[in-house]
Amino acid sequence: MCLMAFAIHTSPQVGLVLAANRDEALNRPTLPLHRWSTPAGVNVIGGRDGRDHGTWLACTGPGAPPHAANRVAMLTNVRHGQDTTTWPRSRGELPLLWLNGTPLETLIAQLDPSAYGAFNLVVGNVATGQWHWLTNRDAEHRTTLHSQALPPGVYGLSNAGLNTPWPKTVALRTALENALPGLQASGRPNHPQHKQAEETLWAKLADRHTWPDADLPQTNVPMAWERALSAIWVNHPPTYGTRTSALLSVMLSEGDAGNWQWRMQEHTWRPEAQAGLRVEEWVSGG
Repeated sequence: MCLMAFAIHTSPQVGLVLAANRDEALNRPTLPLHRWSTPAGVNVIGGRDGRDHGTWLACTGPGAPPHAANRVAMLTNVRHGQDTTTWPRSRGELPLLWLNGTPLETLIAQLDPSAYGAFNLVVGNVATGQWHWLTNRDAEHRTTLHSQALPPGVYGLSNAGLNTPWPKTVALRTALENALPGLQASGRPNHPQHKQAEETLWAKLADRHTWPDADLPQTNVPMAWERALSAIWVNHPPTYGTRTSALLSVMLSEGDAGNWQWRMQEHTWRPEAQAGLRVEEWVSGG
């Protein structure tokens, strides 16, 4: 992904609410939202990169072993110029390490920050409420591994450090904050307030507004790219743009006896042959 806003444990019934866009080369092969298994055999739900077989957003699904259950992983790159380096490993494998059930301490100990292109990785366990942000670049873009625990709250993340106030990041985070009361109204996707809040988020994820040059970050890419990438929904033909938008909610509802209700939606924009909305729903124990 390239832009996300997410709320974690902001109320007793909210485990996670996420709104996100994935921007990518338009010719990169991609499998849309579906149920599949990691190479280690863990059942997961999410999209999948058709070239390197990793993912940018996925959750462990029904049938995942107890040590891997209730997990979520979300990935963005960190932009600093146009990186043409061939890195030893694909960033898309990082979410899979977490979804396989790797303990956080082991993941940190074994992760070589110099083996990957610049990344942000958010990992969490909805049942335990433990969430972390990992990145392999510091504020000066030097290669180093940083891990930060995330308390309950609302966060924004794009192609820079967590909560870096790029205009589009702030705009999406604000939209999520405004939508949360409606999403929490019943915890049920068929509730009118829930539906209205989701529609507002879908509209924001489709926002093509670009920002004035004075408001743009300086990430060492050509200004034409900087302008195009400033939009929430990116369009930089003929090679690059927003491929998918996603909403993910993990909530408890009254009478659910501690079971988390998962609802993952992905709207594919491009390529046209895959275009449309896909929805996966499942239940996991607390």
